[in-house]
Amino acid sequence: MLADDFFRIAHSDSTGRPRLHTRAAGVGLGAALLAELMLDHQLTVDDGQLVVVDRQLPDDALAHTVLEQLVAEPHHRRVRTWLDFLSRTAPEAVGDRLVRAGHATRRTSRWRRGTFFVPTDMSAAAWPEARLRMLLSGRGRWTWPDVVLVGLVGATGLARQVLWDIEPVTRQHRAEVLGWLAPDLRELVAQTEAAVGDAVLSHRT
Repeated sequence: MLADDFFRIAHSDSTGRPRLHTRAAGVGLGAALLAELMLDHQLTVDDGQLVVVDRQLPDDALAHTVLEQLVAEPHHRRVRTWLDFLSRTAPEAVGDRLVRAGHATRRTSRWRRGTFFVPTDMSAAAWPEARLRMLLSGRGRWTWPDVVLVGLVGATGLARQVLWDIEPVTRQHRAEVLGWLAPDLRELVAQTEAAVGDAVLSHRT
């Protein structure tokens, strides 16, 4: 699942500790959950508004919940509104999905408030980042979730950690890859980047 892969990249593959500011990670995960529905052709973005195009509830429990929330709030359609709303619960919700699948264990921090999720398999947790680096180096075959993931990694600032040492030609390839996105997914990535910028700025002021 796209949000699972973003979660893995946004957290340490050994300790489960976050690699991003909490608000940025939450916005990115919220966007990834929306993108999962968009890739399944149940949701689209039009001029900054989310539009449900298929109300058939997905089998996945988390995707089911997100779509149900969207359907229940027909008067709230702004992408930014939903990114803000989902950002508050998405980290724990996606973490719990990984726990249910056996990919993580839930831990409570003794030193600071909150919960974190420790991967049960470090290699599996590190794979999404390794795969993106491999694809951007010209090895492997892209999928649409891969392309969206590259967009969200860039929009949230994770690229500074994930792709810090890549060659200029690889950076150019990344820009080309993002051009493959459909207009609605490209808009979601742009809205995510703007929301992350606002979240980080508000945290500093």
